[in-house]
Amino acid sequence: CVCLFDLRLEIADRALTALPPQLGRLVDLVTLIASNNALSALPDEVGTCLSKLRNLEAAGNELTELPASLSGLGALQVVDVSNNHLASIAPLSALDSLVAVNVGINELTELPLAYERLEHMQTLGAASNKIATFPPGIGALQQLTALDLSSNAIEQVPIELGGLTVKK
Repeated sequence: CVCLFDLRLEIADRALTALPPQLGRLVDLVTLIASNNALSALPDEVGTCLSKLRNLEAAGNELTELPASLSGLGALQVVDVSNNHLASIAPLSALDSLVAVNVGINELTELPLAYERLEHMQTLGAASNKIATFPPGIGALQQLTALDLSSNAIEQVPIELGGLTVKK
């Protein structure tokens, strides 16, 4: 008997321009790494069929949007879509199991995440975007250990960050 506990697909550092919709047949997929390709989109099947997905890495591609279907990935904990051309990460706002999110080097003007429900969020990276105001509610992230909003247009840090405590 061969048992796979964590099914993982790594197709990084290739010249892929698209992922096939048949990817959705991998219903037990836990980790999908498709970084450093030339992907212009992620198929809807990633969000509609891969309900066990916990780790999605698609950094260093040509993504301009995330499929709305990602909002249905309730088990998703780690997302890295840095170094793309994203203007919005709205599908991620419905997720409350996120632990680490990297959306740096995109075209984002806001970070619409459900901060009050992200009890386990530890790392949030959104450097080198076009964010002008500090995300409201970010002070609710009591497990936060790393926050990177460098190289944005933020001019004021809100007082709510004073409620965050040092983690050991």
